[in-house]
Amino acid sequence: MKEVIGKKIVFATAAGLFVMAGSIPAMAAEIKKVKIKLVAETFDEAGKPEVDFLTDSDEYEIVGFEERQDHVYEVELAAEDGKGFGRMEQKDIRLTGIKASCSRAVRKGGKEALELTIKAEGLDDVIGEIGGAGFRNGSAVWKKADNACAYAVMLFRNSKRVGYTHRTQGNSYNFSPLMREKGIYHYKVYPLSVNDKKGIPVESEWYSVDESEAEKYRKEYEEVKIKFPGWEQDETGWRYWQKDGIFPQESWLFLDEEWYYFDSCGYMVTDRLIPRNGREYYLGEDGTAR
Repeated sequence: MKEVIGKKIVFATAAGLFVMAGSIPAMAAEIKKVKIKLVAETFDEAGKPEVDFLTDSDEYEIVGFEERQDHVYEVELAAEDGKGFGRMEQKDIRLTGIKASCSRAVRKGGKEALELTIKAEGLDDVIGEIGGAGFRNGSAVWKKADNACAYAVMLFRNSKRVGYTHRTQGNSYNFSPLMREKGIYHYKVYPLSVNDKKGIPVESEWYSVDESEAEKYRKEYEEVKIKFPGWEQDETGWRYWQKDGIFPQESWLFLDEEWYYFDSCGYMVTDRLIPRNGREYYLGEDGTAR
């Protein structure tokens, strides 16, 4: 495949949707369809995917591209000698790989060049891999995946599920409330995109909890007398214990027609701005999002 990576070009302004301007000399063979593959195999320093545009055509090549807006790119194609771009409809421009759409195509230089405006909507769902997963004092800890906005994590004891699947925006989860019995524990964690698409899961190393450690966790939470699910208040603040006997962590939860956010220790957050789906929400003194 022919590939152009990171080449910056300057495009002339051309108005209209799928405007095909210019004439093609009679001797030039018309290119009636184009096919471009979008891939993203690397991530930038901020953890965002870097897109590449590829083609295996022997009639034209990709000579440059530039991001104009978030996920919107201007891509320039050049016809090979003896070829020229003909008139095309949207169906004639085929995009494969990462989900994308073309909103504009403009011929340049009579026949030699074609300028496309392509929006790569699927970049939001391109997620890197989790680097590793282990335990630290009863807490699951893993390395962040590039472009992941959250994680889905589930616990196992002696290869059987313990509790439910839990969502967190952090890269750790305190499972000690569910580790009150001795056994061999491990967990599975999925990175999630902003659209909740799952990436490649990772299973942690095994962690052995003996009777003394299990007893430590039982004593730590023995003062929790509420009926699950339900709210519990201590000297630090409010926690919401879910039906399986654990509290949400670095996660939003919808309760009684209101949204709440809980910090890494499971306590309800108040009087702060917290981002969610590209917006910031203020959490009042009662913890509800406004």
